[in-house]
Amino acid sequence: MRKSALLLLAALAVGCGPSYGAQGVKSPEEILDEQLEEDEKNAANQTDTGGPTEETDMDKRAKWDKHQSELELIRAARSAKSCVGVVTSEGPQGTAKVTLTFSPDGNVKASDINSPFKDTPLGKCILNAMANVVVPPFSGDDHIVDWDIDLDAKDEGGEGE
Repeated sequence: MRKSALLLLAALAVGCGPSYGAQGVKSPEEILDEQLEEDEKNAANQTDTGGPTEETDMDKRAKWDKHQSELELIRAARSAKSCVGVVTSEGPQGTAKVTLTFSPDGNVKASDINSPFKDTPLGKCILNAMANVVVPPFSGDDHIVDWDIDLDAKDEGGEGE
């Protein structure tokens, strides 16, 4: 029993340990001072690289997205190829060249088609399909795209210039 009492007393003495100074609650001023000191140390350790070296997401969004716009134009060209059944075999054939003007909000502002198809039911159908293209918004001036649609070929899509 004596041994267990001594063992318990020794455990309590070691468990409490020495006191390490004031362990009271810090005032807001003391906390603020510590944070300011830490910020100064961190600022001294950092080196200024002159700004970001990579494009930010905003920078990427601000530019004309060529890849996404081509995907949207290919989809619209597939839709435009289905217009071939609108006219009889006497209508124009070949490659239709469509010129689209995109406003910065990504919508088609103006559209035009080359002369053999202009003012024909087929041309109007093609322009209607292509005018519904919406691309990601971009910054700057209007963007003009020329797009060829091969109405004779059996493959899908068209090709841009």
